[in-house]
Amino acid sequence: MGSMKELLFEMQEERASKWIEENFPDAEEGTPEWEIAAQNHGWMLDDQAEQAEWQWFQDSLNDLDDRYTHAVRELDELKELVNSAQAGIVFRMAYAHTVTVMEAFLMYSARALLNDAEHLDRFYSRIAPAFRKKISQCRSEVLRETQRPSDEFSVDEADLKRRTAQLFVSRQTFHNLDNLQNYFSSVLELPYEWPFIPLEYIVDTRQDLVHRNGVSEHDEQVRIGSWHLTEAITNVRAFVDAVALTLRRETGADDVLPVVHPRGAF
Repeated sequence: MGSMKELLFEMQEERASKWIEENFPDAEEGTPEWEIAAQNHGWMLDDQAEQAEWQWFQDSLNDLDDRYTHAVRELDELKELVNSAQAGIVFRMAYAHTVTVMEAFLMYSARALLNDAEHLDRFYSRIAPAFRKKISQCRSEVLRETQRPSDEFSVDEADLKRRTAQLFVSRQTFHNLDNLQNYFSSVLELPYEWPFIPLEYIVDTRQDLVHRNGVSEHDEQVRIGSWHLTEAITNVRAFVDAVALTLRRETGADDVLPVVHPRGAF
């Protein structure tokens, strides 16, 4: 193991020296100029690592399996609170967060589907006509964030349409079950059967907890215990699994959901 570390170190040193020679040809090893060049090399590597991490994060937002894995891990971590938490407020917060996990999974999955040309076409033919003003606003925002067109750079219309649609979708409320069903029924080619009925109670209860501080529309106190939290997590997980399986079929993948390991297991 020690010799392997030494070999890797030597390779890194060789690459650094080559970079310095190419970018600072007047710098000589052992001089202050060489040290400055080495520092610049280190900054360059840090910048590359930061850019790679940013790109990985962006790519993960557009990957259906990554979104599924993230959602399941969040639900598993919430499940751990069932046995460890004692305060009722923790149960209430965890209960509300189960809906947040579901909503984020649905939103990012809907966004990821828009990378497929057929789904993007269905979005513009079936969803966009009812939201022309909002679509136009999203398009303008995307254009403002895009480099100004010039002789060297031009906005790709297909990319602009995709990013516009994704921005629109990112602003939708996917805990609204009617909106959720209307959206996916419009953009999915295959029929689906998702367990909506248990979610109706969970979403309504979440609204009571978040918007009325634990009081129902009928002025009754909403109590959340370990059983209620466990039931909510179980039902949301079943729904997320059903959606993920549908989306795998929709995109031509197999019927096997990814195995989700605990965060930090590898």
